Amino acid sequence: MVSVVKKDLISAVNLVSKVLKRNSEQILLLGHDHQLEIQSNRLIPHEDELEYCGFIVNVPATVNDSLSVDVACNQLKDCLKSCPDNIVHLDFSDDNLQIKSGGSNYSIKNIPTRVKTTRFINGKPQFSLPAVVLKTLVESTAYATDPTDDRASVRGCYLRIDGKNISMVASDTHQIAAKSFILEQDTEFSGKLLLNAKILSDFVKIVDKKDLSAPVWVWFNDDLICLEYENVKLSMTRYKYYFKEDILEKNLIFNDPSDEITCRKDYLTDSLKRLLSLLKRNDDKEVELSLHDHEVHLSTENSKFASAKSTEIVPAETSKSGFIIRFNGKWLLDCLKYLSTSAGQLCRMQFGDKYHPIHIVDPELTDFKYVLCPIRWHES
Repeated sequence: MVSVVKKDLISAVNLVSKVLKRNSEQILLLGHDHQLEIQSNRLIPHEDELEYCGFIVNVPATVNDSLSVDVACNQLKDCLKSCPDNIVHLDFSDDNLQIKSGGSNYSIKNIPTRVKTTRFINGKPQFSLPAVVLKTLVESTAYATDPTDDRASVRGCYLRIDGKNISMVASDTHQIAAKSFILEQDTEFSGKLLLNAKILSDFVKIVDKKDLSAPVWVWFNDDLICLEYENVKLSMTRYKYYFKEDILEKNLIFNDPSDEITCRKDYLTDSLKRLLSLLKRNDDKEVELSLHDHEVHLSTENSKFASAKSTEIVPAETSKSGFIIRFNGKWLLDCLKYLSTSAGQLCRMQFGDKYHPIHIVDPELTDFKYVLCPIRWHES
C-alpha cells in the first residue's frame, strides 16, 4: 500500500497529463523508496520523425509495499476529486488499482504494458540554469515559433550557452524573437541546443509555480534532452537541426535604421487589442500602419460589420510621414507583452527600406530583440 497527500497527488497527475494527447490515455504509477513516481510519455508524429516526450513527477509518500500500475489518467483524476480525506491510500489487488480515502473506496482497471517507463539520462548533468532565467528566456521567445510545423527549426527554441553568456532565439520564418542574459555564475559549459518550444513552455509553467531561485539541471546525449527541477523531470527528443546562424545574426543586427516610430507601449497595445477584437476567428489578422505628423494610424478590415474599416490613432514621434506598411497584428501584440511593463514605457519601431524587416526596440531592455519579417510596404 502507498499513502500520499491527495493535493500533492492531484497536482502531480495534472502535470504529467500535459504530455498526453488525450486525458483517457494511461499514466504509470510507481511506488518505491518513500515516494510515488507518476510517469507519462508519448510519441508525437511529424513528417520525417517521431518526437518523444515524457514527464516524471515524484511525490513524497509512505510506501509499505511497492506499486506498479497503469491507469487511465481521466479515471484517476475523477476518483481523486471525490476522495473525502486529505490522505489517499493506493493498493493493487485483483488486477485493479484500489483507492481508499476515509470511508470511500474506488477501483480502476489496470491496463498493463500500455505505458513504457519514461526515458531519462542518468549520471552527472552537463550544466544548470537558474529557474528564473530559463522562465524568462522561454516566455520571451517561444511565442515566435510554430508548434504545428514539421520543421524542427520552426517549432524549436535555439539555446546557446558560452560560460556566463546565454541566449535563446526562436523564429517561425515570419518573426524572430531573441533574449540574452549574462549570468552571475559561470555554467562551465559551451554549446547549443534546439528544444521543442511547446513542451518547454509547459515545463516553464510548472517552474513558475515553484521556487524560482532553484536551479534547473540539464542532461543531454545524441538522442535526448532531460531537465530536472525539484521533483519534476522532463525528457524530450534532441533535435538534430539548427538555424542558419548567419541569417539570424543578419536579421537581428540593425545598426542604421532610416526611420523610427516612438510611442507609448500601452497606447499601441490597447489599440491593437481593440482592432483585433473586431475580427472573426477566420479573418486575416493583417493590420495597416500609416505614418502621419506626430501620429500613427492603425486600421484593419473585418467581416463582422460588413467589411467595415476600423481605425485607431496613436500619438507618436515619427521621423517621416507618407508610407504605409501592412503586417500581422497578432505577432506584434505577442511581442509587446514582453517589453518593459513600467508605466508609460516607450516602444520604438525601426525601419530600413522596403526590403528590411521591422525591428521592435525597448530602450529599457537592451537584451531583448524582436524582428517582424513579412511586411508589405507601400509608398504614398
